[in-house]
Amino acid sequence: MPIPTEKAREILQKHQAGHIENLFAQSSARYVLYEVGESEDNFPSFDSALTDKVTLSAYSILAAGVSLAEANLTGEAIAAMEEAAALLINVHAPYAETELTSSFHVLIASMAFHASGQYSRAFVYIRKAELLTPLARIVASLIRKRPADAILEANQYLLADLSAMTDSWSLCDHAVTLSISRSTSLVLEYFATGNQQYLASSIENLNIAMELASDYDSPSHWWIARLLRLMISGNGQASLWHALPPYFPGDATLLSRYIRLHAYASKSVTELWRSQLDAIPITLGQGRTGAVVNMRTSSGKTRVAELVILQTLHENPGAKILYLAPFRSLALEIEQTLCQIFDRCGFLVSHLYGGFRLSSADRQIAKDSTITIATPEKIRAILRSSPELLNDVRLIIIDEGHLIGADKRYVKNELFIDHLRVLARSSACRILLLSAVLPNPDELAVWLTGDVENVARSGWKPSSERFGILRWQGSSVRIDWKGDFASFNRQFIIASKCKRQYDHKLTRWKNRRSLFPQNKNEAVAASAVRLCSVGPVMIFSARANSIPGLAACVLTAIGENAEDHNWPKNEWNAFLATCQEELRDSAVELTAARKGIICHSNKLPSQVRMATERLMRSTSPKIIIASSTLAQGVNIGISSVIVATPYQTDQPIDHRDFWNICGRAGRAFVDGEGKVLYAIDETREDWQIRQDRELAAGYFNVSQSKPVESGLLFALGIIHQAAERTGINFEDLMTMVAENDFSNLSEQVAAGCLEIMDLIDDGLLALHEDPEVNPNLENPEVWADTVFRSSLAAIQAPNSTFSIDADELIRFLAARAKKIVEMTPEPSQRKAYVASGLPVSVASNVYRDREQFLQYAQFLSDADKNLQSTLAFLEWLEEWARENAKGVVINLPEKNVLDMIRGAWISGCPMREILELTDEADDACKEAYGFQFPWLIHAAAQQLKQIGNEELSEILAAIALLVELGVPSEKAAWAFLAGVRSRASATELASCDIDIGNSPSMVRKKLREPDTIAALRCQVSEQTQAWLDLHWSNFDSEPANIPSFPRFTLEKIPDADTILVRRYNQSTYLCSPDGLQRMAVKVSEEWPFDRIADDYRFAFTRATDGRFDLISRDPRVEPIQPE
Repeated sequence: MPIPTEKAREILQKHQAGHIENLFAQSSARYVLYEVGESEDNFPSFDSALTDKVTLSAYSILAAGVSLAEANLTGEAIAAMEEAAALLINVHAPYAETELTSSFHVLIASMAFHASGQYSRAFVYIRKAELLTPLARIVASLIRKRPADAILEANQYLLADLSAMTDSWSLCDHAVTLSISRSTSLVLEYFATGNQQYLASSIENLNIAMELASDYDSPSHWWIARLLRLMISGNGQASLWHALPPYFPGDATLLSRYIRLHAYASKSVTELWRSQLDAIPITLGQGRTGAVVNMRTSSGKTRVAELVILQTLHENPGAKILYLAPFRSLALEIEQTLCQIFDRCGFLVSHLYGGFRLSSADRQIAKDSTITIATPEKIRAILRSSPELLNDVRLIIIDEGHLIGADKRYVKNELFIDHLRVLARSSACRILLLSAVLPNPDELAVWLTGDVENVARSGWKPSSERFGILRWQGSSVRIDWKGDFASFNRQFIIASKCKRQYDHKLTRWKNRRSLFPQNKNEAVAASAVRLCSVGPVMIFSARANSIPGLAACVLTAIGENAEDHNWPKNEWNAFLATCQEELRDSAVELTAARKGIICHSNKLPSQVRMATERLMRSTSPKIIIASSTLAQGVNIGISSVIVATPYQTDQPIDHRDFWNICGRAGRAFVDGEGKVLYAIDETREDWQIRQDRELAAGYFNVSQSKPVESGLLFALGIIHQAAERTGINFEDLMTMVAENDFSNLSEQVAAGCLEIMDLIDDGLLALHEDPEVNPNLENPEVWADTVFRSSLAAIQAPNSTFSIDADELIRFLAARAKKIVEMTPEPSQRKAYVASGLPVSVASNVYRDREQFLQYAQFLSDADKNLQSTLAFLEWLEEWARENAKGVVINLPEKNVLDMIRGAWISGCPMREILELTDEADDACKEAYGFQFPWLIHAAAQQLKQIGNEELSEILAAIALLVELGVPSEKAAWAFLAGVRSRASATELASCDIDIGNSPSMVRKKLREPDTIAALRCQVSEQTQAWLDLHWSNFDSEPANIPSFPRFTLEKIPDADTILVRRYNQSTYLCSPDGLQRMAVKVSEEWPFDRIADDYRFAFTRATDGRFDLISRDPRVEPIQPE
């Protein structure tokens, strides 16, 4: 019987007493020591009866929590059930695989976690108890979303012969398990179909199970049935079938397909997490102009975005969606995620590669795609040069939305978002901003949606977190775990003899005499190696140049003869080919990766980074050593994070960056708990140790994150502040802005002011020229007030540390816009500047010399864009840019350096060979050829287009692509963009005498054809074959071999409209979903029931004429219909 509500609350109150909470803290402290493998001999002095005391308390709390849940007091119930589950895990999980009693307690804890909506933690811990009994295996199959296993376990009870069963305990166990098996079969049908009746019948069977358990006086069965009833009821409330339909009125075809695609995915999704359930009333609510989603890392933000995309397409199937991903790696990951669902719903998902460069292929992809994923720079290029492609956009998603502030790129992007915001409001387009680290979401909601209420925030996470200090004490490592009870690993690592070490500079093993570890970095490495037995560990270093050294320390810690990591073959071969092409011989990154140790930083070539991320996604590494680049949205599973150093230079990283990294500790459905350790070197001075401890304490306090602040406000505030210091009032400053003359300020400050103007001028001109923003070509004073009155800069100005207010800010921007318009009196000239995407100071030089660009475009056309003509044009451009594009080609190498690199880069020469030419090769290829020159060439192409020469514009656009990718032909570029992410291999494929298509999409299709692959294999190198294998494996899928059946009627099962095929003891049965009605059938060629037996995807359903047809509930599989 349930405990009365007041009594349940009284029980929970009693367990908040100090001495009891101390016991709970002890259980938590002891558990982490077990988990990291500490010897019991080193444990602190815990209560001698800790396990028994905590177990009794846990069941008291659980009984109260379950009673509150049954009284629909959900909030109180969830907290109580989570606490009880955690306590049982603390004291029994270490013994669950060796002691039956502990295994049962872990089973109960897993069910309590699931009933409280902690699906991930339930999934993790049930593994320790799933082999306990057949009943435990049924429960585990439900928790772990393994319908095939659940069906096989349930068949033993639904289809069993009970004639030989005589003793009462066996009958009790069988009767209860039979009712639970019926419930399981029914709930699986609910998840397959959304039919609410199946859910109700499932609950009824669990009520029967509880009554039977009570009658047989079996508390263990009763607890299991009771918790399972709560689990299934909660699953029903959180299920996609229940949570989503209110937001998708009308035709449910698309929604049904979406839900079933998730239900039958390899990693099945049937419900929403608590954080997602909290978000959807805001994100999917009718009449909202958008939302800001502020949820913890790994808490399901992408799923929320996916649902908003689905709703947009449900309401308007012809709508377009823009997904702004600030980094290429994130864009690729988002593309893969969304493709799995929306491609199968009939909506094309595409990722536009690259920065501010827009080719004809890009335009075609954007035109054909429903969902376009790209960097802000790429979307800005579309808006500037082909705005018609955005006409049907009805949803804009901004990922990593906290990336706003005093950074050149962020200032330009903020101004661009202001432009998008104005366009969105004029076209009924919603804006959705996503971020895990956003202390002031309210301000951003007002900015983007005009309403402070449009914020979906959640602090929930699918795993718990534990923090600690890793203390290097000179000869040993001590870990102090944070918590209410002191817990520590006194000698987690002890320095010992080490005969061999890896030297990353010599890239080889050498002899060693000193003990290991000898310093903090070695201590961190040794600790990571020990911790990786729990799960993957990330060593975080904000200094990218320290990563090779840390990798050498980890290699030393694991030993010279450590086994190679078991990477998937195709992903490893592609990674190997990339490293052999891009890195120097014996690079430590490759040596480490062989052992399961991954290095990741912005020092690596972009192709190596992407190959590394692909490899990590294929299977988990042992250890990742990374800088802040891995905080850039990449979804990598990590169990523990060790912060080796948060210092990039002499300043520590921002609090938000820290949490974007450390928030990844604790993988959903893999880890019950994520661990974050901050390493401190206690061999240093006392004041340095105190400083490190204070910094760690600040980082561990989530509430200390600094708010996101407008970079535009910061930039203009700096100018205003500089003027005030010089004694220049605001009116005089406006005169200086209007005259573009800052000479009254110091030379250095004046140069800074002009640099800031360069950041915003083209954005202001784009706003002025946009017919949606300024349809009547009014003076900037008019449209500037409309645009910037509701900008983030204006919203934050009243509370800013700068003395500039919103009115002054708007006057400043209007004055600057007016000056730019005056500087470019011709409309065609302004349009050319806008389309180029360049700073106005550089765009004006391109426009001035457009005839020279026109001549070179003609020269390239006449030469059919061959290698020699491309190199000649590029050599001229380099010197032109040195004099005329200083705002773009920053830190451009000298001519003699570029002369060494140019030909090798454009020829598709392997990067490792280019690196041998000069020490400046890496930066030159990344920045000058990979970004700056393509931007200039694209800008010139757009200016030629604006003056009416579209044909030659396309010639330059094509050259921009070749320069950016570093390949000699468009055919090679198409191969690269189709997925062969190797310059050398793409170039090799292009040189083959085999047709591989004339666009990225055609090449992608050709490389899926067996005949094309077979022909290419005979002509290409081993490295290129590795890329072909990877490409093939990504798309190779055997068509489902689905049998066909004649239509039939069933007189022996008259009441069921759905019939399932099941097998047991070599017999085949047709069954009703609850198993109450069944009949044995014979298998034949005409009736191949065995081929779909126990297959959750298939069922027979009764048609209106009473006959049964085979259907597939999985949209990926379509059965053959009989004639």
